[in-house]
Amino acid sequence: MTQGQRRALLGLVGVVAVALAVSAVLWPASRDARPNVLLVVWDTVRADRMSLYGHSRDTTPFLERFAKEAVVYEHAIASSEWTGPTHASLFTGLPLRTHGMDTHYKWLDQHYVTLAEQLSDAGYDTWAFTGNRFVSDFVNMLQGFGVQDHTFRGRYKAAARKATARKLIPRDRSTEISPAWAPDGHGDGWSKKLTLFKDAAPVAQRAFDHWLDEEHDRSAPFFAFVNLMEAHQPRVPSLQSRRALLDEASIQLALDTDSSLFALMSFMSGKHAYTRPELDAMAGTYDAAILDLDRAFEQMMGDLERRGLLDDTIVILTADHGEMLGEKGLYSHRWALYEPLVRVPLIVRYPKGMRPARIATTVSVASVPATVLELAGAPPLPGVAPSLVADPEPRLIFSELRDPNEVMPVVRRAFPDLPADQFQRSLHAVFDGSHKLVRASDHRHELYDLANDPEEVHNLADGDPTTRERLLEALRAWEAATPAYDPANRQPDDNAKQLADPETRRMLEILGYTADEGDER
Repeated sequence: MTQGQRRALLGLVGVVAVALAVSAVLWPASRDARPNVLLVVWDTVRADRMSLYGHSRDTTPFLERFAKEAVVYEHAIASSEWTGPTHASLFTGLPLRTHGMDTHYKWLDQHYVTLAEQLSDAGYDTWAFTGNRFVSDFVNMLQGFGVQDHTFRGRYKAAARKATARKLIPRDRSTEISPAWAPDGHGDGWSKKLTLFKDAAPVAQRAFDHWLDEEHDRSAPFFAFVNLMEAHQPRVPSLQSRRALLDEASIQLALDTDSSLFALMSFMSGKHAYTRPELDAMAGTYDAAILDLDRAFEQMMGDLERRGLLDDTIVILTADHGEMLGEKGLYSHRWALYEPLVRVPLIVRYPKGMRPARIATTVSVASVPATVLELAGAPPLPGVAPSLVADPEPRLIFSELRDPNEVMPVVRRAFPDLPADQFQRSLHAVFDGSHKLVRASDHRHELYDLANDPEEVHNLADGDPTTRERLLEALRAWEAATPAYDPANRQPDDNAKQLADPETRRMLEILGYTADEGDER
């Protein structure tokens, strides 16, 4: 063989090798030209703790790069302040007032049509992954998803427990699942096992890869939904993310500070005190959890890009609600409609259908279904929040809190002198430009000018009666025009029998939810 022949043969081998490498990464083109849809919910993430939205710590470095090719909504509002009603709105486009899922009726009735059902009927292959039982068939939330994977049961349960356990730090005694945590007697019986499945972003990634490669019908576009719980209490971010954002003294203080749910609720009830450094260290832990999420999201987007799917996929990142971190004496997310609870991230990337921009107009996260269906060319859902495909027009935005349960029962048992009705009031918020009114069932209304008072320090309800009355009237008009939930529409399978499961009920209590028997309207 001549030298020229050898060079030609080597060149041919190189071409074949490159072709094989590319074929191993890129999928064959789908026969369906419609876009895929990936909806990712960072459970319990507030917008103002993300560097994308101006936070001083670099909590979302990848998302900042990713968002340069996306639409970023600066003031996206969740429909409520906890997981159940917000996901119900995210999937149906309806407000809590209409879909009816709240603390008294933890169930999404069967007759509501969800985004997954609408896309499935339009020929989409559907898959969901969740670590939150309030985003599962336990409350009928995942109707329309053909394949459903969970961290707390099924094929990924063991892997999810291992993923969370690997993040635990031996000297950490701050949470119920921390290795060195020592309950003071009030928290006894809170099983560590019940929440060890929680931080499972790496497992979600592997599950998504497996579904795409082994189970997805590639002749059809896909709709995939992922709920990630890293930022939810109990928070156990990786040591890597802690060290990226915090000094060693702050890390150690956070590991030594009791931030178990009992301690947080006791703080809210005036029975426990935190120092300013402890509050700051706990907030730093929350920031580290967001950095864990950012890194997981980077991995997910990288895998889509390597498959050649990213630009053919509508990618939506949002949160169901935020979290109070000691502001106004509050923790967790069941008691108010302040900005840390209802202002959440909303980022939509689909270069083929939406030009990159940052949108200052206040919008509702409940607009996600209409937006997806318009971009996907699927039939719209009737009576839902409007699409965001065109630049959103200024309009009134509403959020609701329907009579939450009182402070955690274990706290009430420990401190029987606490008022029985503490935090038991309904709230309705209306946003009109920079003004925000919160109407309270006990008439302790609040009015804020968010442009000049973003931290909601100065209540203008008495000082600006004209704006207060105008927005109260707007709320009444919205209620008159918005269909109210009607229990008569329930079907025989519309019930929450799964909540009677002892393990489920105990897990929900640890995560900050009560699941009282006989939940009814």
